[in-house]
Amino acid sequence: MPVIERFKACYATFDSRSVSQLNSIYAKDAVFIDPIHKVVGLDHIIGYFTDMCTNLVSCRFAYLHQARQDDDVFIQWQMVFQHKTLAGGRDVVVPGVTRLKIAHDLIIEHEDFYDMGAMVYEKIPMFGRFITWLRKRLATASHDFSSQPLSASK
Repeated sequence: MPVIERFKACYATFDSRSVSQLNSIYAKDAVFIDPIHKVVGLDHIIGYFTDMCTNLVSCRFAYLHQARQDDDVFIQWQMVFQHKTLAGGRDVVVPGVTRLKIAHDLIIEHEDFYDMGAMVYEKIPMFGRFITWLRKRLATASHDFSSQPLSASK
């Protein structure tokens, strides 16, 4: 199975058992980047995802679109997860995009793009109210555009 299919199968329903599949997906010197971390090396990537699974109740990805140009693959997705300490354990829905760079049927670069506010900050009671207020304030301040504030509640 090509690495992109292995990748999508691994993350489709992600949990602590999925971590054992990462060594068949990532190169030893792979780089993983998300909005708050940069992790270098397969061992560190495995450690990162092991830690991420600690309070994770469930996590699944729905893949919406995919594009490839040479060794770069872009996948648009929607993640739905439950976490013991966020949103009262309810489902959190986060849209995003992943960019993968492939070499020798392994991922050498994995970069995730998503709204960290929608994923985490808005789920923390006091901070979440501030972020929601700030989004609305910024949207009304930019009245030159016909836009609405982004929200995780959509």
